[in-house]
Amino acid sequence: MDDRAAASAVDPGPDTAAARPSPAPRRRSRLLVLGAALLVVIGAIAYLVTNHHSSSAPTATTPPTTTVPDATIVAAVNLRLSDLPPGWATAGPTVPAIHFAPAPPATTTQALTTLSACLGVPTASAAGLCAGAALPGQTAGATSPTYAQSADPEIQMHSVTATIGTEAQAQTYAAPFENADFVACYGQFQRTLAAAAVPGASATVEAVTLPPPAGVKAFGYITTVTSSHGTEVFGQAYMLGGRIVSDLMPATNGPQIPGADFTRAYDAMGGEIAANAQK
Repeated sequence: MDDRAAASAVDPGPDTAAARPSPAPRRRSRLLVLGAALLVVIGAIAYLVTNHHSSSAPTATTPPTTTVPDATIVAAVNLRLSDLPPGWATAGPTVPAIHFAPAPPATTTQALTTLSACLGVPTASAAGLCAGAALPGQTAGATSPTYAQSADPEIQMHSVTATIGTEAQAQTYAAPFENADFVACYGQFQRTLAAAAVPGASATVEAVTLPPPAGVKAFGYITTVTSSHGTEVFGQAYMLGGRIVSDLMPATNGPQIPGADFTRAYDAMGGEIAANAQK
């Protein structure tokens, strides 16, 4: 066999080479199959993991938060007839309320300015604590009915309660009472108002120590006013807890404030303040 015959036997020729299938499509098919299988495996693993976590660790639900309206808190704290011992009743229209005789508005305004400067607090705060005005930041406020002893209607008691927007602001209202000069400053304020209301009247103020309920600050004062009308005694028990500022006020036309009756009312209100301090 010559060289051309040998070459012809070895070389398949162009037609034979064109007929041979290319390996590239087969390789791509294998890759596609492997990729699809891998996706199936990953999906199965993800399902098992998710199913395991959802069955073994259920999502915790947060209970809904109940918000108590501030007016409801004020009503719960204010003095009620049930807070007093038997023998007390709501003062009827025929029973005159015992109250500090009102001074002329101009005198009251000037006295409040002097009081606020003496205590180092804003005039609005002094007016809210000592003159019956709304306190700065107040969100709700109310005055309880006046209750009187049935045997002696000239012994009476009522309260005023307010809620403040934040606990931090409410607690600032303890500062005037914690001031060592409060009795002197408040005494001058009361004397000014008493003399302006009834010429010749005088007033003295003394501090009374009150055992505060847990979580509550308490400050007690008694003002005795003497005038041509006689003697009047006004008590004030300021209580502050959480966002609550309250003032329990017994009053008499001369007799001493009944200690046992006051204590029962004070304990009842202090307990309500402590119970509502975090609302």
